[in-house]
Amino acid sequence: MPNNSLTVEDPEAQRLINLSYVANTEKNTSKWLRHVDQYREEKNITKMLDQFDNKEELDVFLCSFISWLTKKDGTPFKVESIHNCYAALARYLRENSAVEGGIRIWDKYSFPRALRCLDSKMKSLQNNSYGDTSKSDLLTSNEIISCLNHNYLSVNDNKEIKNDIWYKASRMGENKLKSMMQQIVINIGIDLEGRKITNHSCRRTAIMILKAFDVPEDEVMIFSGHRSCKDIHAYSSPTDDQRLLSMALLILYTSYNKDLESYYSFPRNSYIDYNSDENDKMETSSTLDLSQEVSNISKLPPQQDILNTISKTTQN
Repeated sequence: MPNNSLTVEDPEAQRLINLSYVANTEKNTSKWLRHVDQYREEKNITKMLDQFDNKEELDVFLCSFISWLTKKDGTPFKVESIHNCYAALARYLRENSAVEGGIRIWDKYSFPRALRCLDSKMKSLQNNSYGDTSKSDLLTSNEIISCLNHNYLSVNDNKEIKNDIWYKASRMGENKLKSMMQQIVINIGIDLEGRKITNHSCRRTAIMILKAFDVPEDEVMIFSGHRSCKDIHAYSSPTDDQRLLSMALLILYTSYNKDLESYYSFPRNSYIDYNSDENDKMETSSTLDLSQEVSNISKLPPQQDILNTISKTTQN
């Protein structure tokens, strides 16, 4: 949905402008604009969103729209969806507005009603358990290995490939394509109870693996296709292996019979004479304690050994 207001006579310049638009972003904006049109039709409002030339009038319109916004079946949207809707309208109005000089509907001084309504609706939805979006779950390292080694994905057992038939005569249906990863894990025998495994699980898992190996964010962006580091930060949740490792490190660390609190508590006297010899002794003692602490940490088993031990204990 290229912006019709950003047009130039030079064909090459126009082509470059159109290339700057991200297809998925424009598709998302169009989706929320259809909701705006639905609201206008229901409320008999003839003026289109980009025809409001008064900020206060637009503020009232956006406030009422946000209050009205629900799914077609009347159920509430998730908190993230409501926020995405307002952000999409902000992108659209930044370049498509009848207000001279353009507008930014995130300005709390120009659009106080809309933003207060947005904030209150998001809090209300959060309190009513509409805050958590159902994101695709990650695959564990063992599950990835199981997928790669299973006969279900082996080309050696595919009769058509053995006969040099690599492509089907007809296209794969959209529903079958969307459920491909889920069907793979079901046929391989991976437990899906309480989990949402989709095609996007592969993308999330791959990005998390790269982040776990400290691959720089700019290189992760090249792999994933993201355009900013901010988008990569959405994939910052720890994997199950990382959670187990963190727990194991804490357990092993405390097993050295050290009082953790003593390392970080204030020295024994609340009032310290910085000129006294006693204070020098305390600092020296503290330094020795810290050296011993580092030495103890260095004696901990390697990460993989810890994970293997936890895995064996869980199986037993």
